[in-house]
Amino acid sequence: MNDQRIEKLFSAFGIPSLEEWKEVARQELDGEDPDTCLIVPVDDDGFVPSLVRIEETLSSGSTDVLRSVLLSLYGKPKPRWEPGRWCIRFPVTRTECLREESYLDMLKECPGSVAEILAGISTEPFFETIDEAERLILRVQESGIDVSIDAGDNPLPVMGFIRSLKRIANIEVFIDPFRPFVLSVSETDRETVFIELEEIRSACTGDPLIKPIVSIDGSMYHRAGASIVQELGFTIAAGIDYIRSTREMGFSSIGFGNPIRFTYAVGTKFLFEIAKLRAARLLWAAVQSVYGVQPSNGPCFEIHAVTSPWNMTLYDRYTNILRATVEALAAVIGGASALSVFPFDGIDGIDGALSHRLARNTSLILDHESGLSRILDPAGGSYAIELLTDRLARSAWSIVRELEMNGGFIETCRAGIVTRMLRESSERRQEDIACRRQVFVGTSKYPDKTERIVVRREKREVPPEARGSESPATTVIDEIHQAVRDRKNILVSLEKAFADGATLSDVMISYRRGLHAVEKAKPFPNKRGPEPFERIRLAVDRLAEKPVAMILHFGSPSVSHRHAEFVSEILSIAGLDVRVAKEENLESIGQDSPVQILVVCSDDDTLLSAVSRLQERFASHSLTPVLLAVSPSGDRIETLRKAGVRLCFYPGMNVLNALFYLLKELSIPIE
Repeated sequence: MNDQRIEKLFSAFGIPSLEEWKEVARQELDGEDPDTCLIVPVDDDGFVPSLVRIEETLSSGSTDVLRSVLLSLYGKPKPRWEPGRWCIRFPVTRTECLREESYLDMLKECPGSVAEILAGISTEPFFETIDEAERLILRVQESGIDVSIDAGDNPLPVMGFIRSLKRIANIEVFIDPFRPFVLSVSETDRETVFIELEEIRSACTGDPLIKPIVSIDGSMYHRAGASIVQELGFTIAAGIDYIRSTREMGFSSIGFGNPIRFTYAVGTKFLFEIAKLRAARLLWAAVQSVYGVQPSNGPCFEIHAVTSPWNMTLYDRYTNILRATVEALAAVIGGASALSVFPFDGIDGIDGALSHRLARNTSLILDHESGLSRILDPAGGSYAIELLTDRLARSAWSIVRELEMNGGFIETCRAGIVTRMLRESSERRQEDIACRRQVFVGTSKYPDKTERIVVRREKREVPPEARGSESPATTVIDEIHQAVRDRKNILVSLEKAFADGATLSDVMISYRRGLHAVEKAKPFPNKRGPEPFERIRLAVDRLAEKPVAMILHFGSPSVSHRHAEFVSEILSIAGLDVRVAKEENLESIGQDSPVQILVVCSDDDTLLSAVSRLQERFASHSLTPVLLAVSPSGDRIETLRKAGVRLCFYPGMNVLNALFYLLKELSIPIE
């Protein structure tokens, strides 16, 4: 088709304006305003219109900026397909993994990957003794696999521990300087933290065996209940504060001379998570430009995406495979530099060879089979994602500005501003979960009624050969206390303690006491989202016999069946034995086996009379069942309660509170 015919075609049909499209949409919506009806929520922080012209998505020029950022990271697009645009990092959460031959064989089958050990968890250190760590890390390195260690909540003790390992080399150590301010330390100030970082830098300068890397962990905000916008805003604000602090204190390099790493947990909100990672690149590119941070040899920052442990479920755990697949796909489309996929059954410490292999193959399929490695920015040009990227970046920048106006990220953490924002966001999220506005398939909705979990994995036991022979001498612990208080030679004191046989647990405790670190009351629930529902079902599963909930139909069959389906799913979430009976079977109920719960499902006209009949039927029973009812709304709760109904179910109710109340009525303890 030549240019003249194309011009004639467009002149014949014309290009409708945005107002003309809105008028068509208004007619389809029966007169409703499309600007208020056709919107997509951006987490808790705003909305994006569903009806928009493509020119609006490109007006900010963000696409060109993002493309230049990606080119600086990955170079020009490859002329032919080659795998490996992102690094595959295997999260190692249990010491036992490194002892299993099947796990090492799986790592060896994936050259170029990295085993990332999550070693700095304050409640349960990954390693205990030097001998144990050397033996297990050497097994991985001798298999040809690189090893990295996330220092977690205890950067200096973990670094001292690693520097005491004499037989291993070439280890990356990721250190987040902001964890103390967000999580647990009450008296540590900015100067103390950055003096420790400088001590690490000085100790590792010229040491080719250990490579310290500053890692700003956004996943901890995600687990704490932060919205997508808050997760972005907090990490970028932390990065700005880090650059400013290192320069004010005269440190010689940013990020120990290595690229700064940003870690983001990627959830199942597919388009939003893609836009989140793209927005992070845009924002940090702007920060680098303002502060004049230039790459000396390669990129100045990397984005490490991890699949979200927060939304993984204990029940119906195979759905976690599907969640991780959606999350991993969003991560690579969003432009992650590295990807970690958690095993689907790892939340309860029972992950095995199958789950690790499936997690690994999820990354490999995206790398080798999807073709995404060939495309520099797979989401570029998509109106929805371009618009979301722009809106998320602008909203996150508003948070950055708010924190900066209050003294920067560290000062706002110490003042409780970040904690307040996290608490408010977490409370909104918990309310959405409790009312099932946010659904966990297999746990808070669509449960597998036949599944039962009774025994859970206990806390790991340290093998005898991994334990230290004796506790460290009191003088060694005193030296750690004194070094921390004097803010000098801390690393030397820690290494001496390890040389004298101290375990990582001993040193962590002594180090924190030396800091006068006081554990704050947790400002937010740092747990998985489905956990409250799981606690209820676990309590029922521990019983020798499940309580029987009998659903009774009264009145209109169509209405009662609809109500029965609604309440049956809620009771199945708790793991109860749900049965159904009709009105004509009322006299036979409870004769063969005891019934602990009765649920009335009826239309409004016959509901109260049905309740009265049940009251009369079971008035003479020694064990009166708990009487429940289903109502189209919550308007009749008080009337039903006076009639003897203990609990009323209706759409939009707080299901979690209702189930907790029900188990209390049944005298079932919940751990």
